[in-house]
This record gives sequence, C-alpha cells and structure tokens, in this order.
Amino acid sequence: FCDYYLYGNNIFVIVRVGLVLYATNVTNTFYLNTYMNNKAELLRVINNLPYYATSTNTAVSILKFLSSHIN
Repeated sequence: FCDYYLYGNNIFVIVRVGLVLYATNVTNTFYLNTYMNNKAELLRVINNLPYYATSTNTAVSILKFLSSHIN
C-alpha cells in the first residue's frame, strides 16, 4: 500500500507522514517533518518496522499522535 500510494502520487507536495507504533506501549517512530523530501528513506523505514503480535491500544496511540505530532 505505501509503495503504491507514495510513488503513485506526488505525496510530499500535499501530505506529510508521521507514524506511531502501538501495542501495549505507544512509540513515536517518526514525526510529520522527518521524511518530507525523501520517499526512498521513508519507505525503507516503513518496510522495516517490527510487527508486535500483542494487544493494541488504538485510543492511546491516537491521543499520543495528536499530542506529539500536531500542536
């Protein structure tokens, strides 16, 4: 999905990408301004993310994203 969406569109003109990983804990992986001009590096980081086969805490992850990425 990310490969298609990022390379199929001129995403960095209109969209910023930020990411938090969440399971039991929530971790800021990168911020909205981290990969503003580097699609290849952004995809490399996304493709190498770990998968946590544990419980999820979606509500806390959304709140953490909003409080730490969008001021």
